Amino acid sequence: MEGEELGLLGGEGSDSGGVAEEEISGGDGGEETFIEGEAEAQEGEGRQQEEGGAEGEEGERRPGDAKAFPVELRKAFRELSAANPDFQKRFPGAERKITAALFKAGEADKMGGLQNLRAASELVESHGGAEGIHEMAEEVEASRMMEEGFKQGDPILVDTWAKEYPDGFKSLVGPAIERLESMDLAAHDRAISWPLYKTLDRCGVIGTLGELKAAIAGANAEETQKHFNALEHFILELRNFATRAKAPDPLAADREQLNKERQEILTDREKNFRSAIENEVNGHIMGYTNRLLRQALAGRKLRVDTANRIREQINKDLVSAVRQIPNYAERFKAIRATGDHAHSVQYVVSAARQKLPLIVKRVLRDFNLGGGSTSQGAGLRRAVATGDGRGGGNTRTVAGRPQTGDVDFTRTDKANWIASAGRHGEAWLKNGKKAQW
Repeated sequence: MEGEELGLLGGEGSDSGGVAEEEISGGDGGEETFIEGEAEAQEGEGRQQEEGGAEGEEGERRPGDAKAFPVELRKAFRELSAANPDFQKRFPGAERKITAALFKAGEADKMGGLQNLRAASELVESHGGAEGIHEMAEEVEASRMMEEGFKQGDPILVDTWAKEYPDGFKSLVGPAIERLESMDLAAHDRAISWPLYKTLDRCGVIGTLGELKAAIAGANAEETQKHFNALEHFILELRNFATRAKAPDPLAADREQLNKERQEILTDREKNFRSAIENEVNGHIMGYTNRLLRQALAGRKLRVDTANRIREQINKDLVSAVRQIPNYAERFKAIRATGDHAHSVQYVVSAARQKLPLIVKRVLRDFNLGGGSTSQGAGLRRAVATGDGRGGGNTRTVAGRPQTGDVDFTRTDKANWIASAGRHGEAWLKNGKKAQW
């Protein structure tokens, strides 16, 4: 279930436990701190506009203009303070604080508003915050430099490659030489000429050839045969060595098994990590849901089976609501990939807390328990809507918004169904009846 993958639900029966009183603060933002410097700067700017910009107020900045409003508001505060000294005592610094608030609101509007700022902040956080973005920029720059090095044939790239990934470098040099031979034989021969000569010299072939030449010139048959045999032995050993190098790796099976075991360990670690996130998230959400239910019910008691159905429906609606958050799944996976348990839990809980109050009110209203109703489980609208239609006479219409699983979407438009949340609407049910609410 996708909701479980996002760490919202641990199981159908997980929400029927006791009441939790836990307060969650991970997803809520704190109160914004007032910055005197900004306020004073803005206040000074306003005074300049008042004292030297009378023409601007009368002309460019007419009363009622958005740009003139901060100036007008400051003037109104000064007049009010002058006329009522007690006001200044009761609200010291009110003018400065309101100026700062207007300044911040204006700056937020310049950047696209709070919604855009929040989306940008969440996007940055999903990539590891400022540190993560800095690391990504470094990786992009390194990739660009590496691509340029490949294009220009920079030898430094080979040194870096061999130093950072020695095993991979060793594995690819041979295939690279063979590929060069098939691509450009002349370039291949130039590339291997010096390494080949160095290898023959290191193995004694060059010296043996000189001694063989001297033996032949001196007509010394015994020495000639000895040096020839040494040279022949080298060639045969070279052929055998090349054959073994081309043979299948005898340790390949062991390496494959090691990689498999390593992957299993990583998979188990990921499962444990996700399980820990889900358990903590479920605890937070259950506690917050119970608190919202107690506040909404205001002391009214419910039967256990009714309370369980309400919690189950809240969980289902919560998963559906969270899925509709733009890029929620992608951001959660990115945060989880960092291995930060606290940040992962905070992200999910914050998203859930934003949706839960409205969902709780909506579900209680569907169960005929909202708006001060004294019903305690009897005549529940959602229960009526999801009935099988028997015992209802010959009527084809039932009251109450049904569960999504009971809606016949072959006869009900999905867009209208989604738009009807919290409003009046109608939908066809799978039992053939029509629900209206």
